[in-house]
Amino acid sequence: NNLLTLYGGTMVANNYYAFTLGTGWNTRIGAISVDATKSHSKQDNGDVFDGQSYQIAYNKFVSQTSTRFGLAAWRYSSRDYRTFNDHVWANNKDNYRRDENDVYDIADYYQNDFGRKNSFSANMSQSLPEGWGSVSLSTLW
Repeated sequence: NNLLTLYGGTMVANNYYAFTLGTGWNTRIGAISVDATKSHSKQDNGDVFDGQSYQIAYNKFVSQTSTRFGLAAWRYSSRDYRTFNDHVWANNKDNYRRDENDVYDIADYYQNDFGRKNSFSANMSQSLPEGWGSVSLSTLW
């Protein structure tokens, strides 16, 4: 069926798991999807974090110009939601040492101590003439 897709996924690692369930609809105005993710993270120090996040996304391909558009919004409904990157960082942050030559300091990303509530992304990709590839633009708030 090209109109409705059910999907799911899981990630399992040492002291971490997350699973996602969602659905997507193909409409005349583009594809719309919604999903929910539950995560469980047990830190090396024994702290346990269980949380949920929700996503809604819209994607559109304009065949006349070979242009792709995408929008997505996430709601982190609980402070204890952890991505796998969050889980790994929390277990290793005390061992992190910034190199003086680093342009980007990952500690800056995690300075809010995982208290994020929402995020939003937008992207656009334009195919170029044959053999020239494509140009893409994306942003995350």
